Parts: sequence; C-alpha cells; structure tokens
Amino acid sequence: MEALNLSTFIKAADDIELSKYRVLAILRKYSESLHKNKLYPALAELISIKNELELLIEQMSLFDAEFVLNLNFVDFLGDIDPDQE
Repeated sequence: MEALNLSTFIKAADDIELSKYRVLAILRKYSESLHKNKLYPALAELISIKNELELLIEQMSLFDAEFVLNLNFVDFLGDIDPDQE
C-alpha cells in the first residue's frame, strides 16, 4: 500500500489532478483498513502526516512575506550583476 506522506503533498505542484486522485486512493485504502478494525499502520500514518502538515503550516506562518519575496532574488552563485536591479 502506498503511504501518505509529506512528499505526496509537495509533489502536488507538478500535477494537481493526479495528486488528488493519489491522495483519495490512499485515503480510501486507509478507510477500508479502519473499517476492518485494522488500526495499524493506517492510523499511525494518518497521525504522522497530520503532525507533519501542522508543523509545516506553523513554520510557514513564521516566515515574513517580505522575506520570502526577497529570498526569490538572492544570488547564491554570484552570477548576477549587482547593478542589475
């Protein structure tokens, strides 16, 4: 069974529709397992992904919008001409 993890949500930017179907398929498998009273590993994985997503949301809220905008224009390699702004 494919597990639901943080990379499943991060890769959603590549193909949103495909990612929706993947998430729904995984959730359906979890639901089927839970209806059969098979709590492990479905419940453990759901709790884990819930905690990871909450942590990600909390960390994202700490970023200042101005910082994120400026971060897009940081030159790590020194290839950008300083006069070019």
